[in-house]
Amino acid sequence: MSHLRFLCASLVLSACGPVPSVPDDAPIADAPIADAPIADTAADVALDAPSLPTDVGPPDPLLRTTHFGLVALEQYTARQGDFFGSASAAFDDTSDLSGVEVVDSEGDLPEGGHCLVRVQLRPFSRDPSESLVLAGTVRIGTDASEEVLTLDRVAGTGEYGPFRLAEPRWVAGEILMISTTGATVPAFDATLVVPPAVAFVVPAEPPPTDRVHVTHDAPYEIRWTPQEGGLAFIRFDQSTISGDTWRIMMLECAFPASVGTATLPRELTRGLLPSDTGTITSVTVGGAASASLEAGTFAIRATMHMISRRASAEID
Repeated sequence: MSHLRFLCASLVLSACGPVPSVPDDAPIADAPIADAPIADTAADVALDAPSLPTDVGPPDPLLRTTHFGLVALEQYTARQGDFFGSASAAFDDTSDLSGVEVVDSEGDLPEGGHCLVRVQLRPFSRDPSESLVLAGTVRIGTDASEEVLTLDRVAGTGEYGPFRLAEPRWVAGEILMISTTGATVPAFDATLVVPPAVAFVVPAEPPPTDRVHVTHDAPYEIRWTPQEGGLAFIRFDQSTISGDTWRIMMLECAFPASVGTATLPRELTRGLLPSDTGTITSVTVGGAASASLEAGTFAIRATMHMISRRASAEID
């Protein structure tokens, strides 16, 4: 599987990006997680889309999504090779593609948390860039500077970026202003407040040769240093191939940073496929902000993640 194919599909599901061990001269799409071989899974591996549990909060109905988009901004708390983060966008219209299904589920959790699950199922033989459409030029600015970051699509792919940040660009508390000039996706505007960094205790940073270990189908407790303001988030990104079906899943939960601890119930963790199915998993933690809006028939999500850590994960 090419780096581009993994990246195209990941961008519209999560702000998937590089891991800390990216070589200095490697493009973002060449991160080890994206580059790792994905073994064919057994034919009986369930690749359906998990829903949020009804006993831990009122989830919205599952949505079969055909028009959606993501503007994803990431900044690390420490330099990653030769960059500090990235800005990217992708806008997807799957309505004319056979065999492609995108399923969203959202709901509330205890401790004031909120989760989003997005699963995309598509034929592996189909290039994800086939369904990407244009939104004109994407412009990203702040209330603290007149400098504007402009993203234009990458020729031949429909993607916007990823644009690497050579230095830290955003400061907690600044207001991010995102706008597009419009094309197939109508013009839209969104604002976000840059979140503060959050120092996580669990999951801890694994040794260089190890991974974060998570038990499938069991509650998973996360802990961080409590702080006033902002959200603490944890996100799992998974990629699995079974026959000609490619399953890409994102599970992201965010909690008030002031609570310091939270538990993902087993009803959520059982949606993570175990690693012995050939699934590649990464886990990302830090501070988060997001906004959702509609542009015509497109459901748009704009996200800003202040990333403390990203690592490979082993789902037992």
